[in-house]
Amino acid sequence: MKTDKPVVLTGAIRPATALSADGPVNLYEAVAAASNPACAGRGVLVVFDGGIYGARDIHKISTRSACAFGGRDAGELGYMLEGVPRFYRRSERAHTTRSEFEVDKITTLPPVAILYAHQDADPDILDWAAARHAGIVIAGMGSGCYSEPWNDRVATLTLPVVRASRVANGPNMRDDFYDKFVHVLPADDLPPQKARILLQLGLTVSSSPARLREMFARY
Repeated sequence: MKTDKPVVLTGAIRPATALSADGPVNLYEAVAAASNPACAGRGVLVVFDGGIYGARDIHKISTRSACAFGGRDAGELGYMLEGVPRFYRRSERAHTTRSEFEVDKITTLPPVAILYAHQDADPDILDWAAARHAGIVIAGMGSGCYSEPWNDRVATLTLPVVRASRVANGPNMRDDFYDKFVHVLPADDLPPQKARILLQLGLTVSSSPARLREMFARY
């Protein structure tokens, strides 16, 4: 989205018919944020339950609480106080006008699978996914870890494989046990579902592992 104009998303956990419905106040605060010049140039924002979050870092933390979202390690960018946004930090990763992706020219995204690593997971699933997708994201244990049989099978693949973590917080640091293969990329601190979107967008620009690695460091 090539604009510095405020773009603000919101929603509701409780239906309008429920006691203490949260939709009206969330909508009011989202509109107030979008109409405030302080929100310009900050990328896509999410306003929910009084918090202002960057779209890159927001993460759903509850299936039922009105305080259903958190900013993971990044926390909130700020808060809505009496209908006015008050900011304390901003996202430093590239977004909107600094993005190289031309989404208005994209009609379909390359297929990318998310595979969930677990004890005794069959490595044959990697071959199945590789035959049907342009890339794979592995939701790994800890800092994006998976078993030695999986690592041996990953070594035989030729498509990009991104190591993400199913843990809510913390970055995936480089690990030579996995990342010695040029087509394996650490997801930094992106969760699997967001790493998948970035890999899909990245593949519309380049399939080069080196180029994709740069994107995961930049966005």
